Amino acid sequence: MPVHIGRVNTRFTVSLFEVAGSAAQNTNENKLLREIRIPIEQTTELTQFQPLYVAVGKVEGISVTTEFVDKLHVQSIDNLSELPKNPLCWQGIDTLLYETKQLSGSQAQGLIDRLTQWVQQGGHLVVFPGSDPEDFMKSRLAQSLPVTFDGIAQVRDFSRLESFVGEPTRIRNRTAVSIPLAKEFDGKIIVNGLSGPLIIRCPWGLGRVTVVGVNLNERFLQQWDALPQLYRLLAELPETGEKKSVANSKLLTKAGLTDFKTQWDAALSDFQIQTPSVWLPLGCLLLAALLVGPFDYFLVKHVLKRPWLTWITFPSLIVLLVAWGILGIDPRYSSITEAEGKQVNNSKAVIANQCMVIDYAADTNFVRHAGYVKLFCNETGRYNIESEVRIPFGNANSAGLFAPGAVPEQSFRGYYRESGIHLDQTNYQVEPSRLKSLSTPIHESSTALFEITGSNRVTASELAKENNQPVIDHQLVSSNTNHLKGTLTHHLDNSITDWILVYGKIVYFVDEDHPLAELDPAEPLRLPSRSITQKEFTSFITGTTKEVVEHKKGPGEDLMVQRKDYDPFSTNLTSILRTVSFHETIGGKEYTSLTNIELNTWDFTPLLKLNRAILIGRLKDSTIETTVNGQSVKMLKNNCYIRLVIPVEQNLETLDRLPNYNKID
Repeated sequence: MPVHIGRVNTRFTVSLFEVAGSAAQNTNENKLLREIRIPIEQTTELTQFQPLYVAVGKVEGISVTTEFVDKLHVQSIDNLSELPKNPLCWQGIDTLLYETKQLSGSQAQGLIDRLTQWVQQGGHLVVFPGSDPEDFMKSRLAQSLPVTFDGIAQVRDFSRLESFVGEPTRIRNRTAVSIPLAKEFDGKIIVNGLSGPLIIRCPWGLGRVTVVGVNLNERFLQQWDALPQLYRLLAELPETGEKKSVANSKLLTKAGLTDFKTQWDAALSDFQIQTPSVWLPLGCLLLAALLVGPFDYFLVKHVLKRPWLTWITFPSLIVLLVAWGILGIDPRYSSITEAEGKQVNNSKAVIANQCMVIDYAADTNFVRHAGYVKLFCNETGRYNIESEVRIPFGNANSAGLFAPGAVPEQSFRGYYRESGIHLDQTNYQVEPSRLKSLSTPIHESSTALFEITGSNRVTASELAKENNQPVIDHQLVSSNTNHLKGTLTHHLDNSITDWILVYGKIVYFVDEDHPLAELDPAEPLRLPSRSITQKEFTSFITGTTKEVVEHKKGPGEDLMVQRKDYDPFSTNLTSILRTVSFHETIGGKEYTSLTNIELNTWDFTPLLKLNRAILIGRLKDSTIETTVNGQSVKMLKNNCYIRLVIPVEQNLETLDRLPNYNKID
């Protein structure tokens, strides 16, 4: 189904071909059996700015949630089999609401595995029993959740649920309601009840699951006016409570950047090539006008004293100016070395920047990776791009999807023209599962972005390396003051540099010249330690400083708070990744002035709230190998970052021994 992303009035065309010979053969050489064009009226436009709910099963009362959140899209399906078989294709879903029922058939376990994989790679699942609580606890999904249920509880009082929603409406119920009783879970209680928790939220890999004990399809809840508000709070939408404002306009900001994905793309586009400023050609035009006009008049009138010679001097000046413009030195490659400049100037040369972000959840041994390849081509042509990904632990290559990438900015460079009226029909073939893009058209001195997305679970056989060590050993304990204690040891294939450890509102780090600045495999990191600096996390990222200034006249003093402004033009991938990883923690768009639409699953703020510690660092070796037309390309930037999500055990004991107040001497 050819879909032109970013074009207005896109027509969906479904083409059925008979493939002859190799599957990699060009589509134009295959036999077209049938083609159907779907009218625009029968398609639904869904932009990147619209949060997407997917309601599976009988989820009543959710459609009116659009009254609370602007541009919300709700898609209802009967069962999980209607979703794609590859969970990587579910990434556009913000929240999946599931009325859990007992699944039957041979495909039941496969459907649950897809759902589990989607959650553990960063999704948010909201589940509630759709039948009898005992049937819910016997279902395959309930047994796979990170929650242990023990028995049935009876609930009559829903006043805390009313307080959680915050709407001045009452739940009218006179009979007791049976709910599954959650006993053991690694998370927090969102809404508690007298008989047991009503709503709990638990981390699950890189994502999270919200379990609602009561059946939301009960009649008394369907008659509750605040039910849509409850759905909105359960989903944790990023636009909760926001109203229309000038900031939500589709116009670009003064910086030309509105989203982190665009800044990430701009950082990868830094090829150490200086392009001429727009003022240079404008200045040359003004200089040419000055030479052709006043200078030519002064030359033929006062110097040569032959006005008729302007027929010779005028075209001569024009020829000289044109020759100067053509033969002038191209400043684009002035910042590259001579050897690299020769390679770039080669008509077949291609240079590239690569970056890989690997996420690992220690509780589920789940791995998620996102790779980006930015190519710069010196000559217009068609290129065959192939990539290979190697995960730095488990000794196994990870499968994924590969496709050309884009940024969520509002563009105007030809993407709004109707299909078929422009000259360059750029047909090419992408093999996502094989990490290939064949016959990809790239214009002269232009760039192209390619993305690799993948996830998998590291099995026990892969974890059992030669030294029989897991990926990471962790014994971290937290007190009620959110300070970490314990040890942390990784067993990756190479060292971790530029690392920070974030837990709660505190960040742990060391100086660049410290021996622990490079964490080698099997090297323990012990907390607390005098050599490890602790700082308030928001102040560390935003550069906030506080200073007490005394009044010059009279007694008194003032507290001066200064915060460093975020630089949207920064090309430091380390700084960008740290900011995206905790965007909501440091204030979100109010601080950075950037949205986080496409990289929203990179934000670990929800996991910080669920008692998880995040270690972010940079690996010394690359994990992506890219070839263009069968040959390796020159890499200017080749970074690899890893983010480890680590469970933390809570110890809420404040005193080892309480004093005896009964005995008074």
